[in-house]
Amino acid sequence: MSMISLFCNNLLICRTDLAFSSETVKYLMNVFDLDGSGEIGFQEFKPLWVYVTKWREMFESFDYNQDGIIDAAELASALNHYELRVGLPVIEFLVHKYGTHLTNGHNDPPQIELDRFVCACIVVQQMSTLYDRCEVGRAGPMEVSRDEFLLAILRLP
Repeated sequence: MSMISLFCNNLLICRTDLAFSSETVKYLMNVFDLDGSGEIGFQEFKPLWVYVTKWREMFESFDYNQDGIIDAAELASALNHYELRVGLPVIEFLVHKYGTHLTNGHNDPPQIELDRFVCACIVVQQMSTLYDRCEVGRAGPMEVSRDEFLLAILRLP
């Protein structure tokens, strides 16, 4: 198990039934392995610690009923609070892509656990940053909205 996996899973110590998936660890490595070494050094680890701690605190503060999962409304509130403003179609897509049916099978709406919440936030944050960079310096507005851009990326396998 990699150091980043151990770190992420230690953040979840209060929930013994949860662990960060290899997908989440890969997402984090892609963001924080700045030198492309395939490892997280100390200088890369410090911002990773702050980042994951921030997302965990955000998750906990918007998990209004403190059940360890968030629904679409809680996700929308969390992203909006941290100025990652996206429309309802993006929220619904995120919940369906990153959420699971945790209670009554497929009759209940999907909900997101912390691990998948971190994945969703990484994608929204990284793609929003990319969209903003593409928009800067253009003579006119982008011909695609932020939500259309995010949905196009999210639909990729």
